[in-house]
Amino acid sequence: MSLTIFWQDLVRFLNESEFAVSHGFQVKRDPGIISVPLEDCHPPSMAWMDYLKLMWEMTGQKWWHKAAPGPSIWRGDYPAVDGENVMTLVRMAHVEPSTWKAVIQRCKSADISPHAALLAALVLAWGQVWPGYDLETSTPVNARKFCEPAVPANCMGNYTGVYESTWSADQCTQPFWSFAETYHTNLQANKANGVKKSGLLGFLTNYPQDYCQFWYDKRKQNEFGRTGGVELSDLGRVTMNTKTTERWHVDKLWFCQSAQTYTTALGVNSVTLDGHLYLTLCWHKGAVDPTKVDRFLQLMVNQLEQVASATTTSE
Repeated sequence: MSLTIFWQDLVRFLNESEFAVSHGFQVKRDPGIISVPLEDCHPPSMAWMDYLKLMWEMTGQKWWHKAAPGPSIWRGDYPAVDGENVMTLVRMAHVEPSTWKAVIQRCKSADISPHAALLAALVLAWGQVWPGYDLETSTPVNARKFCEPAVPANCMGNYTGVYESTWSADQCTQPFWSFAETYHTNLQANKANGVKKSGLLGFLTNYPQDYCQFWYDKRKQNEFGRTGGVELSDLGRVTMNTKTTERWHVDKLWFCQSAQTYTTALGVNSVTLDGHLYLTLCWHKGAVDPTKVDRFLQLMVNQLEQVASATTTSE
């Protein structure tokens, strides 16, 4: 959300300011007040029982999954290399408004979010490219409304939690809308718990040593040196100045993030502008086979086009 605030203010500033474009421009502002961080906004607190449950999810369940027979968690195609520099590779895609609108209409009739449809398209496409594995997915959770009082929508800051799921290899092949409904229900029921996870780092009392070790342990304790899985970072629908009559307006909009090196193997970023869905995929160079990424992205778009076509045909 903070990213969209910045974008909106930047376009507004460009249209309201006078400057010589050919020579660039410089923005000067009076010192402002930094927004209060999440931990000081009275978010849902993590009690010791929450902490123990989380430790079980992070270590006990993973150990059990590793020891038990069955598919392993997908952690990418190639192992991490200690000491390597971060190098993010990116792919981009675009879904036409006619397709995305049909998906959204179907979501409304089923009382689920378009975000759930995106996650379903992601997982089912992933299951075709990397079959035979279990998959961990994660997505940021907007923590603002869970604070007391709620953090205003115009405050810039990192007010996020995280919701994580593990899907069996069989679940990654189930019908699209059945998967989307299951995910939507689970996400809504666990958003507050996802916000609590942001308080986990508060238990690391020796900073920065404990903080660094928290990440180094992921390299040591996991196959391929990373926890693995896929993250979907969905900004949802963004309102920007798209009027072509303005001197500065937004024509297309993609966003991306640096690849993870200790955690997820693949990142999917999405944003909707004027009915268009814009997607980027990012990964750390050497972690995933680029040819598989290309196929995965095309299959994800195909999933959305297929459900849109089915929705239009049934009307």
